[in-house]
Amino acid sequence: MKTVIVTGASGGIGGAIVNNLLGMGYHVIGACRNTDHLPDTPGLTRLRLDLSSFDSVRKAAGQLSGMEIFGIINNAGIMPVRETVMTADGLERTFQVNYAATRLFTELLVPQISRGGVIVFTSSVARKCAGKTDHAPERAAAASNPLTRFMAYGRTKRMLCNLTKEMALQLAPREIRVNAATPGVVDTGLIRLGWKTIDRLADVIFRPFISTPSQGAMAAMHAFSSPDTGLLFCQRGPIKP
Repeated sequence: MKTVIVTGASGGIGGAIVNNLLGMGYHVIGACRNTDHLPDTPGLTRLRLDLSSFDSVRKAAGQLSGMEIFGIINNAGIMPVRETVMTADGLERTFQVNYAATRLFTELLVPQISRGGVIVFTSSVARKCAGKTDHAPERAAAASNPLTRFMAYGRTKRMLCNLTKEMALQLAPREIRVNAATPGVVDTGLIRLGWKTIDRLADVIFRPFISTPSQGAMAAMHAFSSPDTGLLFCQRGPIKP
């Protein structure tokens, strides 16, 4: 049975990805901060992973030492909108969780990915608003309101698209596919702005018309299953970055 790791497995989209993979017959390792939130399901193994700590990333990767891995779906991501929090590692939390630690976790496990395996990074439509990605850590740390926080989030997602292309070329000799997925606007807690009145209005007016987590997960499943590499996928299939 092939093993696939899913980060952020306890969230809405992450849970849907896990269910899809289990239904396809994979052994799934659900990696997240709160493993108690994962169901006790045959074929699902829990792994504690806190991307806001590089020590946790290294520990989690170490627990998988020697295991052959078929795929990694990097689904975990955050967008806090009302605070700027620095981690113990000295990086702004959004930048570390979404990009730096996600990259580190993946690179630590690349040697264990089998020939013909696959890596998926979760991007976002917010990547289009990010502009340049130079000095990304400093820009993220300077974010102090919902608009700039959104830009900092989008910047990490644009960087993941760039990383997808970079790793796709690097791992092509081993026939490891590397793709990105953009799930669209999905009904999860990530889209909350932190303003009670606006968020309540959005719950009534906006949320009924956006994608469900199961629909959003289809982007990652397309990226995972495609025979191509270095591409960006939405719920319908490949799109331009």
